[in-house]
Amino acid sequence: MTEEQKKSYALDSDNEGWIVGWAVIRNSPWDLAGMFLTRDEAEGVQRELGSAYEVRHGSRKLGSNDFIGS
Repeated sequence: MTEEQKKSYALDSDNEGWIVGWAVIRNSPWDLAGMFLTRDEAEGVQRELGSAYEVRHGSRKLGSNDFIGS
């Protein structure tokens, strides 16, 4: 994620260093395929990756694959 992309995301007011957006994830084995500004973007990636992945809204810790779904 570029610095410009980081500036576009809302910051998670409850978790310092985390951003809020739409994630494409796979639960087992864990994979955070990406974080996106819009649900439409995330759903497009999910369709490419297949049914093992799902779209969830939540927060991602910058510089990691940590994700908290809402």
